[in-house]
Amino acid sequence: MSGMHMCFSVLGNCYNLYDSCGEICVHCNCCGRMDKRTMYQRRLELNERMLQEQKNFDAWDENMRELQEKNVKANIKYFKNRIRNLKRTIARKEGKL
Repeated sequence: MSGMHMCFSVLGNCYNLYDSCGEICVHCNCCGRMDKRTMYQRRLELNERMLQEQKNFDAWDENMRELQEKNVKANIKYFKNRIRNLKRTIARKEGKL
């Protein structure tokens, strides 16, 4: 096998710091590096997954539960807003708005 290297660093504007940890590109295409045409759809999918993870959160710490509940509630609001905005952006790009 040749010395082909499949991993590369994230771009400075990495959108998916959750999966990449800001280090190694996970080829999610949220930044558009692979295909600008699908960038917003990939961002939508990521945010929908993140919203679902927040809704399913079940790692409660009784000493931190009040803070965790507050954070989960804020995260759900945040992801719903991002999803709404991304859907508008996608519709605008597809000429539906």
